[in-house]
Amino acid sequence: MQNAALGSQANQFNAAAFNQAAMADAAAKDRMAQYNASNIQQGQLQLAEAQNQANQFGSAAFNQASLANAQAGNQMKQYNASNIQQGQLQLAQAQNQAAQFNAGQNLASAQNTAQYGQSAANLNSQQGQFGAGLGLQGLQTALTGASTLGNLGNTQYNQNMGINEMQNRLGAQQQQQVQTGLNNKYQDFINAENLPYKQLGFMSDILRGAPTTNAGSTMYNYQAPPSLLSQIGGAGAAAIGAFGVKSAKGGMVGRYAKGGLVRSRPQGLVALAIHSMA
Repeated sequence: MQNAALGSQANQFNAAAFNQAAMADAAAKDRMAQYNASNIQQGQLQLAEAQNQANQFGSAAFNQASLANAQAGNQMKQYNASNIQQGQLQLAQAQNQAAQFNAGQNLASAQNTAQYGQSAANLNSQQGQFGAGLGLQGLQTALTGASTLGNLGNTQYNQNMGINEMQNRLGAQQQQQVQTGLNNKYQDFINAENLPYKQLGFMSDILRGAPTTNAGSTMYNYQAPPSLLSQIGGAGAAAIGAFGVKSAKGGMVGRYAKGGLVRSRPQGLVALAIHSMA
């Protein structure tokens, strides 16, 4: 009955320990899954937001550059047309004056005026090209900023994934430590339950002169054979312990009073073992 009760208690303790370990494992996995899902969603949202901002910034910069180029081109065309018209008008006036006054100097002056108008038109064209170049540089700067934002988003996502992996490893180590502690407690419980049986087996081995056992392993303890005098003394002590006790005056007690139970007092290790087993 005692063995059955001890077995039942051991089964209940094992079931409780297993349930606690399973619940701790499930709770740790649930928390890790929730934390990983939250970090992945945050990383994806941040990456999408960075890409959206980069696209908006690049599109706005491109539209501004295109509008600036169109405005500059339109202004250049208008300015060139006005300069050409003015130059042509001046040239016609100069030719008219030369024809009227028949003077080559006036015609040369008109040609110089036309050359000046052409130079001004060329200068204005160069300025328009310079403005277009600045617009292209602004567009290139916007594209570079968008690429930088995208790279930063990827870097942050990779860092978050590294943090998640490290937390997963730490959670697994913590779970292993908890399981190791539970296993050690269970082994201590089993050892405590088996200790009386081991002690009884050890005493039995001593009485039978057999090699002692300890924790499932056999230990061979070498002892020198007892002398003849020791064997005679041990046998005498066993006989005295088994058949009677000495009286106060040194004689043997053959009879006892009625109504009580008298046990002999063990003498020596062998007699003590026999008395314990009786």
